[in-house]
Amino acid sequence: MPTITIDPLTRIEGHSKWVVTVDTNLSTVTAQASGTMFRGFENILMRRDPRDAPVITQRICGV
Repeated sequence: MPTITIDPLTRIEGHSKWVVTVDTNLSTVTAQASGTMFRGFENILMRRDPRDAPVITQRICGV
């Protein structure tokens, strides 16, 4: 069965890895996704009001 791997998947916040296995009819057999880059936003936002998250992270990421 063919396997399609996209690593890194960019144009999102951080990077991720996607691995998809398809059968001969191009139907998905398995699909896996994983985050491959730790940015640390979660640590910065710990014990803060959730409403602060958009304001803080938009200044950090630079996207």
